[in-house]
Amino acid sequence: MAWVRVDTMIKGWLTTVMEREIRTSVRYANTSAEIWKDLEERFEKEGAPRAYELKQSLNITRQDGNSVSSYYTKLKSIWDELEIVLPTPRCTCNGYDCAIGKRLNEVKEKERTYEFLMGLDEEFAIIRTQILAMKPTPTLGISYHLVVEDEQQCAKTGNTKKTGSEVAAFQVNYTGKKGSRQTQGAQTTQAVSKKLVTRDLIGSCNCIGGLYQMGTMERREALSTTFEVWHKRLGHPSPEKISRLDFIKDFSINNKTQCIVMFRANIELLCQTLFIFLTIMDDFSRFVWTFLVKHKHEASDCLIVFHKMVKTQFGKQIKRIRYDNRGEFVSNKMHEFYAHEGILLETSCPYTPQQNGVVERKHRHLLETSRDLRFQANLPKSFWGECILIATYMINRLPFKFLHGATPYEILFNQKPSYDHMRVFGCLTYYQST
Repeated sequence: MAWVRVDTMIKGWLTTVMEREIRTSVRYANTSAEIWKDLEERFEKEGAPRAYELKQSLNITRQDGNSVSSYYTKLKSIWDELEIVLPTPRCTCNGYDCAIGKRLNEVKEKERTYEFLMGLDEEFAIIRTQILAMKPTPTLGISYHLVVEDEQQCAKTGNTKKTGSEVAAFQVNYTGKKGSRQTQGAQTTQAVSKKLVTRDLIGSCNCIGGLYQMGTMERREALSTTFEVWHKRLGHPSPEKISRLDFIKDFSINNKTQCIVMFRANIELLCQTLFIFLTIMDDFSRFVWTFLVKHKHEASDCLIVFHKMVKTQFGKQIKRIRYDNRGEFVSNKMHEFYAHEGILLETSCPYTPQQNGVVERKHRHLLETSRDLRFQANLPKSFWGECILIATYMINRLPFKFLHGATPYEILFNQKPSYDHMRVFGCLTYYQST
């Protein structure tokens, strides 16, 4: 009876680790020895037919819409069984060590990485190209994690796999005079890429000299989107301020919708010791410049650099500077600089920030916007500096009531700013080499 219990336990172990198809074929075996003998006959180590079947199965295995995890698990089972049937040769050198065995394992690792990447669906073509462009080539484990992260990001952003009926097709139109001989360089060909079903325009280009040049046609602007997206792109400003932009006037604005990011940011206490930055603002245009510094004494050097930039880029001379009477700008070095450049100083009285209220309010605006951006992108506090710089960029391109609906950028540079390149701070991006 003890032998029967042990044999039954071993049969349970064997059937538990088997695949469903194999488990069904050995279901009616009486003992574990019969199961083991049957498996040995079918999956013996030197079985050439089995090795051929595994190689053939490996070549035809594709993702086919399954998850990356399921696809990788299927490949891993084939690789493990193939390693048993066709084991990697090992070095038998005596008396010293050689790197042949290690080199063979590295070659097999690269082959498995290429096999894994080849079977991926076309929606992973970008990440596959990026992995193959890395030097040195990543290992199989690193490649798998990169593809899984890309799959998770696509799932978060709502990107779905395109079916065969949605792929782009090129329709080529030739333009030229009939009956006239034209050289290849003078011939103009226009290619239009459309979806096969909806016939929506995806892109267009010109063929000059037999070469299709993408980007020569007028590109599509990225301005047509929802009000909520632009609320995030511009740093969570008020609906009233966003409505002053010309291209957003056609959008429906819901003033009752509360921004969750702004609510979270308002209850966050800012730790001022994490970073230091210098705020400089033009009193006429209200354009803002910010400089990140590690120590307070670096602020005076930033002011000197800013003065040189204004003289070179704008051809203007700074005539008057107003600051809050801090010690960084009243040193002997700075007094010599002011006297040499002919700059007049205006300092506020101690403990009266109201006398410098314009910059103080702008400073608060920068902190609130940067805090909103950090919560929106879920970044740690070490990225406060980058959030300050992005907030400065956005605020300079927002319209203000006291500027009669104009933006600081428009007042300073005498031209309207461009918004078509702006995206949500912290969104998923891809690098594309041209």
